[in-house]
Amino acid sequence: MVMVMAWVSGTLLGLGVFFFAVGTLGLLRLPDVYTRMHATTKADTLGAGLVLLGLGARGGSPADLAKLGLLIVFVWLTSPTAAHVMARAAYRAGITPVAGTVNEEGARR
Repeated sequence: MVMVMAWVSGTLLGLGVFFFAVGTLGLLRLPDVYTRMHATTKADTLGAGLVLLGLGARGGSPADLAKLGLLIVFVWLTSPTAAHVMARAAYRAGITPVAGTVNEEGARR
């Protein structure tokens, strides 16, 4: 049983690191603030959740597991909310998306 939990934990931690790396690659490679924010928010939220689940699978006291659970909920609520607020502020500041994207009326830019 211990060996299985170690394997599960290692897999979750590895997947979390993979998603963090993909989010970083998106931040460096994508063309505008909106696509960069989308890539980093999605990848980092999933990556953080997987890393915290992997740490929880390593075991520990019930108090440690409860703290990790609260961290997962906190990250899953605050990261998308913060990204939405920043994207809305960028839109209101007049930062235009890259050419070829579609606005809220469905017209291409």
